[in-house]
Amino acid sequence: MKIMNRRLTKIGLVLVGIFFVLVLVGPMIIPYREFVASTSPDRLPFRLSGVESVSLTSLPGDHVVICYIDNESIWYKESATRGFSWADQELLVASNLTGAGNLFAMTVETGTGNAILLAWDALLEPSNQSSRRAFFAVMNLTTSTIIAGPVLCSNLGGPRVEQFPTIAGNAATGYEMSWMVNNSGVYSIATRSMTSSFTLGSATTLALGTDSITSPAVLMDSGGAFDLFYVQRNGTGTHVIHKDFLPGNTFSSGSSIFDSNSTLDPVKDFDYSFTSVDDLILSFEANITNGSAARIDSEIYFFPRGMNFTSVRRSTIENNTGAQFLQHERFSNDQVITIWVENAIGHVGQQDIAFFITDFDMNNKNSTVHSILLAYIFFACGIFNFFVFLHLKQRKRFEQESEPINNIAMTMCFVVVAVLMLLPFTGFQGERLGESYADGFIFPAPINLATVIVIGFVFLFFLVSTPLIDKFWHRDAPTREFKSTLLAEKSPFSWKQEILRKIPHICVALLIIGFDPIGSSLMQFVDIQKYDRYNFVNEGAIIFDYVLRLNNLEIGSYAVKLVIAAGLVFLWVLDLHVLLASPKTYFFMKDYFFYTFRKKEKSSMADFVVMFASLLLMIIILTFNPAYKLQGTFVCFAGFCSLCFGDTAGVFVGKSIGKHPFPFYKKKTWEGAIAGTGISFLCALLFVSWPFAFLVAGLYLLVDMITPRLPISDNLLIPVLIALVFLPILPYINSPLMGFYV
Repeated sequence: MKIMNRRLTKIGLVLVGIFFVLVLVGPMIIPYREFVASTSPDRLPFRLSGVESVSLTSLPGDHVVICYIDNESIWYKESATRGFSWADQELLVASNLTGAGNLFAMTVETGTGNAILLAWDALLEPSNQSSRRAFFAVMNLTTSTIIAGPVLCSNLGGPRVEQFPTIAGNAATGYEMSWMVNNSGVYSIATRSMTSSFTLGSATTLALGTDSITSPAVLMDSGGAFDLFYVQRNGTGTHVIHKDFLPGNTFSSGSSIFDSNSTLDPVKDFDYSFTSVDDLILSFEANITNGSAARIDSEIYFFPRGMNFTSVRRSTIENNTGAQFLQHERFSNDQVITIWVENAIGHVGQQDIAFFITDFDMNNKNSTVHSILLAYIFFACGIFNFFVFLHLKQRKRFEQESEPINNIAMTMCFVVVAVLMLLPFTGFQGERLGESYADGFIFPAPINLATVIVIGFVFLFFLVSTPLIDKFWHRDAPTREFKSTLLAEKSPFSWKQEILRKIPHICVALLIIGFDPIGSSLMQFVDIQKYDRYNFVNEGAIIFDYVLRLNNLEIGSYAVKLVIAAGLVFLWVLDLHVLLASPKTYFFMKDYFFYTFRKKEKSSMADFVVMFASLLLMIIILTFNPAYKLQGTFVCFAGFCSLCFGDTAGVFVGKSIGKHPFPFYKKKTWEGAIAGTGISFLCALLFVSWPFAFLVAGLYLLVDMITPRLPISDNLLIPVLIALVFLPILPYINSPLMGFYV
């Protein structure tokens, strides 16, 4: 079977070969940007009541573990997957918990299974805060037995307050404990070593003076060395201090790695951890009073820092009033889950555990590669289309009634779309450039990858279907009646032929109706998949969360972009069969095309292929700026209506009852032009206010009057002209539907 001549075949193979080279080489040479990405806050699927303190840790395999103090007992709750479904709570400790607070939990692997190390502070004497002491215990989770404790972390006497106990280390290196000691207003930090058999060594005290000290913590880095962090408050603000452990359990002089300003006081619930490359993650909550307003906002900050504690990056969650017990846990892939406790809305006396996921090492590498591949596909289609134009011109296929400008227009559309796909752009509305995994391109991730995959299936479909249809489909010569319909075209107007010709227009019109339901359906799917399939510890949860921040119309517009982009390639390849295949070759929808095509479309690119290209251009141009994406979408609706309903009404009215032809073009009538203009105005009025609907209708009338004098299709001119005229006035667009999507 022969579809193209040898020259075009070679060009096509070269373009396909370059695509696969990009697939292999692109990820290694394409630059990308790193950034912090977070999900929006969500709630764990259970509630607690009367929680006095909460701690967060994880088991091997990134199972999330929450320990909490309730009714003077320590309870344990483990995620059955990786955070979405949870096992029943288990009791760990039920003694030495009078007035307990500041719970700390850490899981480790031992020779007999997983163990959980617990530390907390509680009162030795009820209602006597001077008797508050630090305790620790070790539980074997595999056998549900106590390995050590509960016992006091120290045996020092005298009136003092001990708080904020923490533990760090592993079975191979041993463990270090730390806790804060307040002795009549003089603060110090006590540390104590513990062997892998959980035997306590000697205690060391670091005196720090009269400045208030809170939230001390010992961390162990990847090399087995220990670091001490604590919060110091004095007249200059709140400071996070870092000190290195030195030989003999002494400490370096230390340095301040974070200093709050006045707007960040008071801060609380400090938590620290190291990443796999020893970057520091510091999280805390800050209550901020907005001027004289009574409302207090809660913000949660992350500061991942290298060991030089520079290049701060952060994730911020605002307006979480009433948050307490802020904790975070690092997973094996360096993603971080942050939890805090809030009062459950509508459930008196109960508390929700809220959370979000942060990835400090997100990058747009995959998004960049996929966008470049998608742009290359359209660029390659444009290049190949230009060689098709030269091929048809060389064989003198452009007859008097053909539109060779359609072929050039298609090449230009393909190239312009490819260029627009590579222009700097923020992925979703409200995001700033450089702060999104979707950042950089008009088709953000994961829409760009989905479009590449769908277009790949389009090419695969034709690669497989064309030879099969040619081999097994009927080869009978067309009947005399059908042949006369195809070639003679004796009737100047056929309702059947014209209705069939308008099927692509009607399909495009249905996309308008489908924007919202498509978006709604996708939102439901994504909401289910966000934590069901990806279960916390996966980049997919963050990506899906970005999609969930869109409204139905926005996500529907991305789906429509995908459909139009893939549909354009599908129809273009199908039209190439009409232009290049042997008359004896059968291919998909050949009979339909040869019946509905006008004579000029059998020797040049079909009008409805050009229409899909211009519609794709329109929706890309009008939704390019995320600040006015909603306004641009409504203008796209109006443009779709003008092209699909207005143009269709103009044809049917003009052909059926038109009596007054244009003086310069007898095939068009004033009745048809007026009908098309009126329908364009009425349909556009559903989506934009009347001045803008009037402008849409005026542009339709202008194109309807000038296209007879120009060798260009109105299917190309109407959408492109609407896009260019409305682009500078998008900030002023009003829509009767705007209130449903803002």
